Amino acid sequence: MAVKELLIVVLIGLIIVGIFVNIYQLDLKEFFLESLLGLVSPNKYAEVESKKNLINRIPREFKVCLDCHDTLVQKLQEKNTHLPAVMGQCGVCHVLTGHPGASAQYTLPLNELCFTCHNRIWDKQNQYQHRPFELGKCADCHDPHGSPNQYNLRLVPQLLCNTCHNMGIRYGKYKVQHPPFATNQCLGCHYPHSSPYPKNLRAPVNELCNTCHFATLPGQYALVKHPPFRDGRCIECHHPHASDNMRMLRKPIPYLCLNCHDNERQIGWYKKMHPYGEKFPDRAEGGSVTCLSCHHPHGTGNPRMWRRPGNYLCFGCHRNKMEPMR
Repeated sequence: MAVKELLIVVLIGLIIVGIFVNIYQLDLKEFFLESLLGLVSPNKYAEVESKKNLINRIPREFKVCLDCHDTLVQKLQEKNTHLPAVMGQCGVCHVLTGHPGASAQYTLPLNELCFTCHNRIWDKQNQYQHRPFELGKCADCHDPHGSPNQYNLRLVPQLLCNTCHNMGIRYGKYKVQHPPFATNQCLGCHYPHSSPYPKNLRAPVNELCNTCHFATLPGQYALVKHPPFRDGRCIECHHPHASDNMRMLRKPIPYLCLNCHDNERQIGWYKKMHPYGEKFPDRAEGGSVTCLSCHHPHGTGNPRMWRRPGNYLCFGCHRNKMEPMR
């Protein structure tokens, strides 16, 4: 009896193993992965076997697609692949009836199709949207089958953005460039799909700038602050991409200052009262005397944003006047 019972247990075990083998071969595993699309990386699935073997496991009814669309074979062997494509589930996106001969059709309008799986509801609710995303033209940036680039991008981000936003031609000629711009790290400041902030920025301007420019943080606590700095309007004075002026200023000093400080008294002080320009060295800050020799551009604890209190501002350059006071 013991032998018979053992044989029955072995037989049941073989049946169970056979069931799991058949599940694997019938692509129910793929169906399970597809139901979790967006949560499971196709690359995790591809670790089990090579892309070549994956292509060989495409259901027979879909292998006929590759007879004509043979360029997809290379796409399906790329580092990053779209899960329905690598599983041979062409019918998820494409209408197969009436093909070949009929023009290519999709199971849904393109501006709806991608969102059936990639449900980016939070992006759709944002006020500012990247135009291709807003129109549902996901394939303008993403290859729907396979790509060597992360997120199935058609090109690496720095080249992809420049296909429309030709920033290299517009600003590449300038001497002083913002490091993220110079190194093509567009996504360091901008979201690719949408944002609650203008220009698809990742945060309000002042918060975004402060993530890197820590040196400006003490100015936030100054008693006297420059209004554009106080209100987070950094780009009123600084260009966010590139400029021919120091610190990416939009205009050279004093012309930038005179954009706002343009009343007669201020202009008269600039022209008549204090020496100004390349002929007059700034002994305190270095370089030549400019508005910034006396005024801090962000903020200080002194009236009129003076760099030093009272007469000590003058003594920064006029040191010979300071000697009798020691």
